Amino acid sequence: MSVYRVGCRWGKKQEAINAREILDVFLKLGIVFVGDEYCRDNFKNTVMPDDILLINSGLKVKAIGIVKSEGFALSDFDISDIDEDDLISASYPDFDFYEAQSFSNGCKVCIYKLKEKDYLPIARGSTFSNCYQYSEQNIMNLISIYSGEKDMLNKIKNYTGILRTKKNIILQGAPGTGKTYITASLAVSLINPAFKDFDDHQKVMAEYNKFLIDIDDEQGEIVSGQIGFVTFHQSLDYEEFIEGLKPSLVNNNVTYKIEDGIFKLLANKAKYKKNNNFSEAYEVLIEQLEKVRDEKPNEPYIKLQTSKRKKNFAIGLNSNDNLSLLTGKDYKPQGVLTRESLSKLASEGTTYKYWLGYYEGVVQYLNNHCGYSETNVDNPNYILIIDEINRGNISKIFGELITLIEADKREDIDSKNPDQHTISVTLPYSKEKFTVPSNLYIIGTMNTTDRSVGNLDYAIRRRFSFITVESERAVIQGYYQNNEDLLNLSLTWFDNVYKLIETKSSHDLNMSDLMIGHSYFMAKDSKELEYKLIYEIIPLIKEYAKDGLINLSTEEQENNYIENIIRTRLPHNSDNSEVEIDNSIIADSDDE
Repeated sequence: MSVYRVGCRWGKKQEAINAREILDVFLKLGIVFVGDEYCRDNFKNTVMPDDILLINSGLKVKAIGIVKSEGFALSDFDISDIDEDDLISASYPDFDFYEAQSFSNGCKVCIYKLKEKDYLPIARGSTFSNCYQYSEQNIMNLISIYSGEKDMLNKIKNYTGILRTKKNIILQGAPGTGKTYITASLAVSLINPAFKDFDDHQKVMAEYNKFLIDIDDEQGEIVSGQIGFVTFHQSLDYEEFIEGLKPSLVNNNVTYKIEDGIFKLLANKAKYKKNNNFSEAYEVLIEQLEKVRDEKPNEPYIKLQTSKRKKNFAIGLNSNDNLSLLTGKDYKPQGVLTRESLSKLASEGTTYKYWLGYYEGVVQYLNNHCGYSETNVDNPNYILIIDEINRGNISKIFGELITLIEADKREDIDSKNPDQHTISVTLPYSKEKFTVPSNLYIIGTMNTTDRSVGNLDYAIRRRFSFITVESERAVIQGYYQNNEDLLNLSLTWFDNVYKLIETKSSHDLNMSDLMIGHSYFMAKDSKELEYKLIYEIIPLIKEYAKDGLINLSTEEQENNYIENIIRTRLPHNSDNSEVEIDNSIIADSDDE
């Protein structure tokens, strides 16, 4: 593997002062080409697959590429399936690709465009030449960072697509693999499709925190935000998650009121809203009721019918501008239909179930006689993140609603899917009709090494898509950009832990489910890394042994066997499969 510099400015020698970058064309086509008459043949005959290209503009390296083919004449490059716009440079509009084809040579390249803060200074040189200014290791470390970020962007894109289709996913994996961070990225991706900085942890979390829900406990509703977070545990139940009766002290007397849990709050907030002129129509109704009261003081009400059963009832106006409900043949007072509940029914389609017919009858009257109208509006996405989902008793927590979360059982007024079969249930305490809207997404996390709780049963599993989040060596490489010593130490320990678990695994789980997460090997200094080894990594491996995930004898767990294996200094290697551990240590321990 060789390292070369290659320029991305275009122009003849005498026009060099006006030359412009065509890096954008390189990126769009996935190739690099050279037109300089003194370099192009050397470029074609020299570059080989796996060589590294430092793509510079003037004295700055703005991209790094890994060569994927031998050199070729640009005239042989097939552009029949390429969009015409990809041949045009936004930064140098005068660039003519077809002209360049007639004399340039190129090669296929996997290109990583650097952020401005990562631009590398480079000495003056020809358009194409060897570069000895940077070591292969430094360049490969930078490539690892950018390839990891590119992989993460692709993962977020793919995971978001799965979530949009399935509605419910579970991210599973060993501790420290970044499941919680990915949930934040997915939530942001669904809420703000324009957000692209998923490689910037601080920006992702800032955007995530911006959309966290704020609940007004007194009103029992979400006042802002679109992301809810809850951790499942064995004590959590339906009454806390969906709805339940909660005691309160009023005038030294204990009373009970229905309190909505986080799932119901989010579902109701996500339900399809409608733009309407309810306030104006209700004012018209008040004027009509006031007129009736003045003209017919003995019968100060308007007679209506329920929406479906056509049952007669009447409404009057009370002192709070709410509606008095009168029923029966004699139209006797029965209760109050509040303006707030009518507005909620008009915009959200929910209200008190037992009087739903009366409420709907009033809305129908508003529509027919008060100029009421409504239009659907675009509804934002809402997300519920359930951490440690396998630690809760799912059947006890979701109850009958487990069926409603399936994609084809949800409420979706815009769906043209013939297989969409919305299911609703009547909630046990409020007696409200309840559905799960299609714009409420559920993201769960699950620790695959946790044997203290049972596995999710099939009824739960078939309602979720499962995505395994693995421990990634490249993330460690990307973390230590400016500390090669700490990088090599962390990678050595990572490789040793991988090989130890692989060698001692009981083989009922894949390594993707077992390998300790990369975050355990990321520290700001050697002291913190040492603490992580002694107080986090080694105890976790011992827990693996106690749970039967790896086979270690009692003696091996008690002496320094684990620590000695991890601390073994090995040649730096980027491939776990080639890392070798001192097998004599393992063999001696097995013999004992």
